[in-house]
Amino acid sequence: MAVIGTAQIAAALDSLAAAGRPVCVHASLRSFGPLAAGPETVIDAALAVGATLLVPTASFRTCLAAAPPGAFRPFNAEDDDMVPAASPSAWDRRADFVDPAMGAFPAAVLRRPGRVRGDHPLSSFTALGPGAAALVAGQRPLDVYAPLRALARAGGLVVGMGVGLTTITLVHLAERRAGLRLLRRWAHTPAGLVECEHGGCSRGFERLADAVAEVETTVQVGPSRWRVWPAEALLDRATDALRRDPTAATCAVPGCARCRDLVAAVRAGYHYPPEEA
Repeated sequence: MAVIGTAQIAAALDSLAAAGRPVCVHASLRSFGPLAAGPETVIDAALAVGATLLVPTASFRTCLAAAPPGAFRPFNAEDDDMVPAASPSAWDRRADFVDPAMGAFPAAVLRRPGRVRGDHPLSSFTALGPGAAALVAGQRPLDVYAPLRALARAGGLVVGMGVGLTTITLVHLAERRAGLRLLRRWAHTPAGLVECEHGGCSRGFERLADAVAEVETTVQVGPSRWRVWPAEALLDRATDALRRDPTAATCAVPGCARCRDLVAAVRAGYHYPPEEA
């Protein structure tokens, strides 16, 4: 199998007019086969074309804590087995810790000099490149998807390299805009426990494929098939679909506590007021 190098990935990004734009990348490095320099190949390619790279760098298994007494939130899927048994570490946005489930690519971005990490103890985003600081500046524990709003406002792209909609976190922002409640979780920080917004289940997001198909482009880079969307158009299409049917992206996994509680909240009329969505 041929080795994929920086030039091939940079050429593909150039074909998407990524120069000077923020690009949120979700990547399966395995989809490429051999990469000349591992995850650095993708990072170097994005920087070479002048893009600002944005990636999710969740650390929920590192910083997640049990909810304190009296912190009940309705329809919050507290029984989803998310809270680890081990004592977690306190959040530090300067640290490079990241959940192992995120993969090698976000971990490599976190190790790069000059990266800027958003201030969210469980679901941070990290950016690298000329517009990095501006992209993540608004992220807070109770505003988890601020970097994705900034991405859409700036005319950015969402690129799934060898992955599908089930990995695309922008759909969680569409859920919020459609009025669906995000989960609440608690995190250890140097100042004590902090309440955080957190996305729910994403295993059903591929059900929105038809709703966003008109704004999707595909690119082939060696064996890796990319699915690409303008962030604002993807957000608009997914939000419209979820406003029409708030349960349109729930999964079919038996016993999924998150989808169960999302459906229950919809049935109970428990949602964000329009001005907050």
